[in-house]
Amino acid sequence: MISSITIQTEYQKLYAQVRRYLWPFDIVELLAELEIACYQAFPSILDIRGKFDKLKKELADTAKEDAELQKSLTDFEEVVNSDDTTYLTLNKVREVISE
Repeated sequence: MISSITIQTEYQKLYAQVRRYLWPFDIVELLAELEIACYQAFPSILDIRGKFDKLKKELADTAKEDAELQKSLTDFEEVVNSDDTTYLTLNKVREVISE
């Protein structure tokens, strides 16, 4: 099982590399769709993979010349391909009962 927090953390690392460039609108739109998919409470891993594959194809030429971008793409891909199920760690509520 993959934690949705892990997916979001890897997305943030990917985004940090992608934002160093100016991209055409269609690539920015793919990035936004991937971000929305990653930040759902219970993300669909199949949806994330599909959106990531489209983005990865568009970034392939640039990633060949940029090792950091290539690494972040590879790291994100490893996380989303590591399992087919996601989970969300729920915050524990600490209630104080006073009289």
